[in-house]
Amino acid sequence: MTSRISPSNIVKLLGMMRPQKPASLQKMRVGDEGAGGYVLPDDLEGLSAVVSIGVGDNVSFDRHFATRGIQVYQYDHTIEQLPAAHANFHFHRMGWAAENSTSMVSLAQILAD
Repeated sequence: MTSRISPSNIVKLLGMMRPQKPASLQKMRVGDEGAGGYVLPDDLEGLSAVVSIGVGDNVSFDRHFATRGIQVYQYDHTIEQLPAAHANFHFHRMGWAAENSTSMVSLAQILAD
């Protein structure tokens, strides 16, 4: 038996998905405002690694962390190589999928590695 989610519950869930102000943290923009930009809590203390899935041709997000000494593990099966290099970049020409295969890797495997 499979359970079915009602349309009203989906609408209710979507209504709860909106930007929230963190209680004690400011927000910061990481990466270019275009394809590489994201808004995150301004708290990198204790962060030693970042996983970047779907790098493409913009590594501004990744570079933000790498220049701060944080290791960046990058996964993208759609590009042959990174558009820019950094000593803290660790590129894997693999895609992200639910299960491992020859060209894809699961999030569970990424985190285990």
